[in-house]
Parts: sequence; C-alpha cells; structure tokens
Amino acid sequence: MTITINSPERTQKDTSNSLDTTGHKVLNIKKENNNTHRATIGSDYRQRVLDIVKFQNRNAITKSMRLCNRVPITHNGIIKDVLLMKTQGKRAKFANLQTCNNFWCPSCSENSKIDVRVKAKTGIRNAIDNKYSLNFVTLTIPREFGNNNYEAKFQVISDAFKKLNARLRTKCSRKGVKLYSLKGLDVTIDTSRYDCIHLHLHSLIIMDKEGKVFNEKGFEDWVWRIYRNIMRKKGIKVSRKGFSVEAVTEDKELSDYIVKTLGSMERELTSTKKNGRSKNSKGWFYWVSEIAKDATDRDIAIYKQFLQGAKGKRTYDFSRNWQELIDLNPNKEEEEDTSEEEDTFYCWSINKELWEAIKSLNFELKVLNIIDNFIDYNKDAYKFKKITKLFTQPIYDTFGEDKKILYENTLKRFVV
Repeated sequence: MTITINSPERTQKDTSNSLDTTGHKVLNIKKENNNTHRATIGSDYRQRVLDIVKFQNRNAITKSMRLCNRVPITHNGIIKDVLLMKTQGKRAKFANLQTCNNFWCPSCSENSKIDVRVKAKTGIRNAIDNKYSLNFVTLTIPREFGNNNYEAKFQVISDAFKKLNARLRTKCSRKGVKLYSLKGLDVTIDTSRYDCIHLHLHSLIIMDKEGKVFNEKGFEDWVWRIYRNIMRKKGIKVSRKGFSVEAVTEDKELSDYIVKTLGSMERELTSTKKNGRSKNSKGWFYWVSEIAKDATDRDIAIYKQFLQGAKGKRTYDFSRNWQELIDLNPNKEEEEDTSEEEDTFYCWSINKELWEAIKSLNFELKVLNIIDNFIDYNKDAYKFKKITKLFTQPIYDTFGEDKKILYENTLKRFVV
C-alpha cells in the first residue's frame, strides 16, 4: 500500500507511526545498514546529475530518454502527481516521474546498478572465501576502429568476448573445472582527439580449479593469444598495452573491480577513478556533465552517435551459472543493524502546474535543498513552511497556464 504524506510541519522522531499537524500519516522506518551517503547541502553531485538529465532531455535519440525524470507518469490517461520524498539523513528526491531504463541515463543506470552490485559482490566474496581463482581481464580495441561507426565498436568487442569465453568454457569443461564470468562495457571519451571514443570491456573470470587448466602465468598468455587471434580474423590489430589480467585476491581488488564496472554514480561524478589515463579522457557520465551546459555541435553529435551505437547492446552481464556462486554460502547471515534509531519518512504530492512552475524556474535543486536543510539541519524554517504550504494547500480557483504563472510568482518570492 502506498501512503502519500503531505506534511507542512516537521515531525519529531518516535518509535511508532504518528499523525502530523494536518492529520496526514507519517511513517517511521528503520534505518538501513548500508553505505547510502548522507544528504550533502550544496552538493556538486546532485547539480551534475540534474545537468546531465536536462542535457539528455534535449539531445537523446529516443523519446523515453527525452522524457526521463522530467515528465510525470501517466496511467490510463491520467497524469499522476509528482512526489517529493525525503528520509531523514538522506537526500530528498522527486518520484513518480517517467523513466527510460537506459544504462547511459544517470538516474536509471544508478537504480539498476544497486541490485547488480549486491549480486556481484555476493558471488565474488563467496568465490574468494572458497579459494577460487579470480582474474580481472581488460580487453580493448583500437580507438581508430569504428571511429565513424560506433555500433561496430560495440558489436566487435562484444562478439570477441563471447568467442573468447566460449573457448575458455570448453577448455575448462574438458578438465572438469567450473567457470563463472561477469562482464561490463566501459567507455572513456577524449574530444581533443579525432578518435575520441575508447571502448573497452572489463570481465571477471572465476575458476574453481585454475591450476588444473593453466600454470602460474598460463592464463594471461592464453587469453591474450586467443583474443589477438579472434581480432586478427576480424582484420583488427590489437595492442598488448591495451590488454591486462590482474588477480583478485582481497577486498581492495574487489572494490577496484566494482568501481570500474558497476561503480556508483556519485563516485564517478566526484572522483577521477573512472577517467582514463590521459588527463583529457573522461568517463561517460563525467564527460556528459562537463559538456552539459556548453556543448559544441561536435559534442552533441558524438553523444547522439554513441547512444545510437549502444542502442540494444548489453552493457553488463553475468554468466548463467552465477547463482551457483551466491549459493556457495546459503546459510551465511547478513550483519544485522542493531541500532534502534529510526528515521522519519516524508512524502508530499506536487500537482502538475506546481511541478511545471518549479521546472520552468530551474528550482528543482533549490526546493530539494530547502527540504534537506530543514529536516536534517533545522535551517530554512521559513522557506520550508512556505514550500510545504504549496504542497498541502493546492490552488483551486485558477487553472492551466494561469495557475502555473501564479505558482511561479509565489515561488520567486521565497525560493532564492
């Protein structure tokens, strides 16, 4: 059951569900024991994500990406209200907005990666605990290949890995060795070059008895020879410099792998770990955030051509038997959160005209910051009271564009 709460006043924490001053129900929810970042006032990260979303809305090649995170959901011809959701100590966010489920969209990519990271980490840690061999393999193709056809870049590197993995699976099968894999496509962009797209593939190869198949350095040499030969048959000469194999033996290597393939959006946008070796080479989302407000015609063309080439391509994938790794320790108990502290959850409805007014004024982040500032830091009490009053006391005597303009004029008086 979904409960929408329009609460104009701050609600104090307690251990039971309660009613606020307007009679709307407030849910107290148990704090999760995870690495969710606490709300950061004036966060550069949230501004960067919004810049990417707006750039995407203007320039994406598909309708779903152009509408993503900006247009309310419609059900049976009825436009739903946008929701503003806030859990104490975490960033406020808007919900009930259309999504595109595209890996190259900042919001949808981050949401999809959450469960994938859990699945990946569980399998990898179980493999390490059971003394399996784990190798982090990086495959690249020359920048100049497919420079005018990004779809060919995706197709070639994905096909090469498929053939490489098939050869490895056959080799392991003959020796009675179990093989597991996880792959993720990655890209860095350097628009100072004519061959600006550097597409590469990161894969984690796991074997329960590597020693039965390869000697100490045999795995790396075998993978390189097979990959080189596969690419040679395609008429592509690959360089050993763009190829690497690293053993994964502990949490540091595990963390490095997760960052490179399934890292969080915040980490990518606020660090350089996902950028390339060159100072001018940047990860996808970092690059888009850099050009979002002042993109050249070439930037926009690269963006569109890349999305066209990536359309329909798998960006990350688990081997079909990955669940076996997760089941290696089926009785392993998760660490429980013994904290008794509970955080209050708030949810306000925003009608269509008010949402359009907020967007037209570019006040999205300002509204979210007002909510965060008051609930988490007891600041901006006047602004909080004013903005939540707009949520809880809708205007009924004005309609359409006039209603939107009225909301705009009201917002301008206190949201600064």
